[in-house]
Amino acid sequence: MTEKVQTPNLAFGQCLDCNRDLRRVCPGFDWYSNSEIIFCLHQCRWIIEWLDLFLDGKWPACPVPNNYTDPGIRARYGRSSHAHFESPIQVAAEIRYRMKRCGVHGKLLEAEVQLGREGLSYEAFTALIYISGWEIKRTPYKKWLWKREKRRAARRALMTK
Repeated sequence: MTEKVQTPNLAFGQCLDCNRDLRRVCPGFDWYSNSEIIFCLHQCRWIIEWLDLFLDGKWPACPVPNNYTDPGIRARYGRSSHAHFESPIQVAAEIRYRMKRCGVHGKLLEAEVQLGREGLSYEAFTALIYISGWEIKRTPYKKWLWKREKRRAARRALMTK
C-alpha cells in the first residue's frame, strides 16, 4: 500500500461536505468511515487499495486508534439491522461493477493501484475519473471516453487559436 503523510480523517463528515468539482484541491485521507463513502476520486482509489479486505467482509482498521467501530447500522432498539460484513462487501461490489464497465482500463487501474503506483497511466486515471463520476449509470464507458476526447480536442483547438 502507498504511504501518505496526511493524518487520517477523524473529523467524520468532512468528505460529505466536499465540493466534488474541487477534487484536485482535496488531498484525500488515509482512512474513511463507512458513512463517508461517496465514491469521490480519492475514496475510489482507497477502496481499490483495500479491495481484498473489503471482499473478505472487513473494513480497514483506522491507522490512528479511536473508538470507531462499524457494527452495522443500528436499529431503533440497539440491534444492528445489517451484518457487520455487509457494508464492506457492498462497497467492494460497487467498485468492482464500476471497474468492470471500464473493461481493460478498469483491470489496468486495479493492477496499478494494488501495485502501489503513485502516478497512474493515462488509461488507468481515465478509468478512475469515470468510476468516481456521476455519469457512471447513464453513459457507457466507451461513449463517455469518446465525449471526453472530443471535449479535450475542442479545448486544444481553442488554445491554439
